[in-house]
Amino acid sequence: MTSMSKKAFVPLFLVLLFVNPWVEALDFRNPLPFMFSHYALFISGFLFSSWHFKKQ
Repeated sequence: MTSMSKKAFVPLFLVLLFVNPWVEALDFRNPLPFMFSHYALFISGFLFSSWHFKKQ
């Protein structure tokens, strides 16, 4: 595994964990999965962008 693929594993795992049909079906019934998916996407985007700009 390269360094970039190791760094990309955590954000991709968070996105795949919280952006799927089962979690999105729960979003309208329960606010907890909605907030978890919201924060997971925010953290994933932050990690991706921080690694991208550190590299440059």
